[in-house]
Amino acid sequence: MRQDRSYEQFKRDYYTMTGTMARLAMADKAKKGIYPLRLPIGYKRIFINGQERIEIDPESGPLVRLAFELAARKRSSLTKVLQLVRATGLKGHSDKPISRSALHRLLTNEFYTGKVAWKGRSYAGVHQALVCSRLFAEVQESLTDRRKSPASERTLKSDHKESSQNHSISEKGVPGA
Repeated sequence: MRQDRSYEQFKRDYYTMTGTMARLAMADKAKKGIYPLRLPIGYKRIFINGQERIEIDPESGPLVRLAFELAARKRSSLTKVLQLVRATGLKGHSDKPISRSALHRLLTNEFYTGKVAWKGRSYAGVHQALVCSRLFAEVQESLTDRRKSPASERTLKSDHKESSQNHSISEKGVPGA
C-alpha cells in the first residue's frame, strides 16, 4: 500500500516537472521569435541543416493576404469576406473551408505582422510579415467598427484592385515597400 502512494507521488511529480519544462521551452522559443505551436494559416515550418525556419506558404499565404485586404474595406462584412476567401480556396488547418471563427482569429492575429505574441507579451518574430502593420491596423479598426454598427448587410465589391495597390508586397517580399 505504501509503495503505491510513493509511485503515485512520483507520477504526479514527473508530470508536473515535464509540464513545467515544456512551458519553459515554449516561452524560450517565443522569446527567440519562433512561434512554438502550430503555425497560423499561411505559413509553413521548414528545417534546413537542422535549423528551423518559418516561411510563407506559397499556396495559402496570398489567400490570407487577400482576406486582410478584403477585411480592411470599411463597408465589407465578415460574412462577405468569408464567402470570397472560401471561393478562392482558403482552407483551415483541417483542410476544410475556413470557418467564420477561424477567419476572425486569422484577422486578429498579430503573427501576420512579423510578431510573436506569447503569454501577453509580444516579441519580434524571425519570420517574414505577410501584411504590413498599417493594413493590420486598418483591419482591426474595421472589425471594431463592425461590432459597433447595426447588423445591416454591408457591401463588398469583388474588385479588390485598389486595396491590392495600396498594400502591395514588393519583389523582395516586404509588405508595403
